[in-house]
Amino acid sequence: MSTVPARKAESAPPEIDDRHVRALAHPLRQRILIILNRRVASPREIAEELNEKLGDVGYHVRMLRDYGAIELVRTEQRRGAIKHYYRATTRAVLTDDQFSHLPATARQALYGQTLEMLWQHARKAALNGGFEADGARHRVERLELDERGYAAITALLSDTFEKALEIQARVAGRRSVEDPSLEATTELAMIHYLPEGQPG
Repeated sequence: MSTVPARKAESAPPEIDDRHVRALAHPLRQRILIILNRRVASPREIAEELNEKLGDVGYHVRMLRDYGAIELVRTEQRRGAIKHYYRATTRAVLTDDQFSHLPATARQALYGQTLEMLWQHARKAALNGGFEADGARHRVERLELDERGYAAITALLSDTFEKALEIQARVAGRRSVEDPSLEATTELAMIHYLPEGQPG
């Protein structure tokens, strides 16, 4: 019989950077930060990639800058205007410890916007053959876990995500010496949850 993970005794909450939380509190800011974690870009380039209004993107880029989540790396003079280019200074995610100590309403808001983005991107990929590419994976498995098993799965997924980011960093380091046309933009999504919800 499966048992639901027991709630552990409350530990001292990790220090949470409220500016980081607020930076991620809007779905468009989260999407902008994801792009700026991959590359340096201007608000116009981001707006074109996300198919969003330049004014909306520009506003949220300024918010991210004010929160310290991104930084200006260069400017260029273009047709009488100055073009600003930014890069991320923080990830577009919170650590597991930070996330677990957020208020329930904040966690639910972040869950909602992440799942909405995941659904939109996955649906677009499915319509355009993205799941037919070599190496694409999609699978749902219902697991029967006890507390130790649940903890092991949680640790496995966290470790997998960190290793994926390490691979991404190595790719970024090779860009200057290898043909960038060989690169492919992919998305890695991992979700693990209790289908019936947390027991009372």
